[in-house]
Amino acid sequence: MVPFNVAPVNPAWTNHAAVRRSKEVKCGYKAAQCAPENCLSNCNAKAMCGIDSAGGKTTCGLKLCCSYYGWCGTEDVHCKDPEPLVGKTPSQEGFGSCEIKPSPSCGKGSGTSKGRRIGYYQGWNTRERVCDKVTPRQINTRGLSHLLYAFAFFHPQTFEMMPMNSDDVHLYGEFTALKRNGLQTWIAIGGWSFSDPGTETYNAYTDMVSTEANLRAFIQSLIKFMGTYGFQGADIDWEHPAEPKRGGCKEDTDNLVLLIKEMKEQFGGRFGSSLTLAPDYWYTCVTHNNRCSACDPSQREHINQGDLGPVIEPELPD
Repeated sequence: MVPFNVAPVNPAWTNHAAVRRSKEVKCGYKAAQCAPENCLSNCNAKAMCGIDSAGGKTTCGLKLCCSYYGWCGTEDVHCKDPEPLVGKTPSQEGFGSCEIKPSPSCGKGSGTSKGRRIGYYQGWNTRERVCDKVTPRQINTRGLSHLLYAFAFFHPQTFEMMPMNSDDVHLYGEFTALKRNGLQTWIAIGGWSFSDPGTETYNAYTDMVSTEANLRAFIQSLIKFMGTYGFQGADIDWEHPAEPKRGGCKEDTDNLVLLIKEMKEQFGGRFGSSLTLAPDYWYTCVTHNNRCSACDPSQREHINQGDLGPVIEPELPD
């Protein structure tokens, strides 16, 4: 196995393109922050939506509101005037809805979670915490249907599965021993730090799905990995496909679908599969080009959006 370096886990990250900083040390996209005489850094940054977006034409999808300050969302700060006493910061009409929409509800036949409750166990806590370390045998699994070990990695050149840290191997057996009727133990692959700029795994996911040979090498190694350590399924935690600042490219969108399809075929019902999707509107749009998908963490892989194309037919659990 070829060694490589991975940066330590760093959960701190920003939600969108860098915002311009003004001499008043206030971030924003307006003239008060962006005018040459005011701007201190990131002076070419553009808002997510509205008149300060690229070309002044970017709208919000999914009937989201475009706030006065150029952010898409569904809350009062996006859809109404967040400063009513001033009365000068209304939602931007023409770039999205200016009305708060009720959250959609799921019907009985819509493929809802059906009682599934998923938890992630951060294996690195046993190495990095000074106190309050939690080993697998100390996890309170009450009420959980799936417990995922976060995270495992794969090699950026050979695409073979490997632990995030060699010390994780000693925890795998203790973790998978928690499985019982009603609780499955899975492995989650990737995570935020896996695609951090400056790491050797920065482009690993994109490279892995870029060719059929690479993809199959990864899946075969994953099957062997799960069999060796007793995991019952795999969660693809790619953060985030098609996002160039996270090592991605536009081809990732279609290649991600092929990865899940191939995993399903190669697993043959022996292992479960799931896909972690960003709850953030920006990353969802970047990843899926305004198309939505989801995976049910069950024994059957599930992508429920026909708009993804004919390669995967919608499959709802019974």
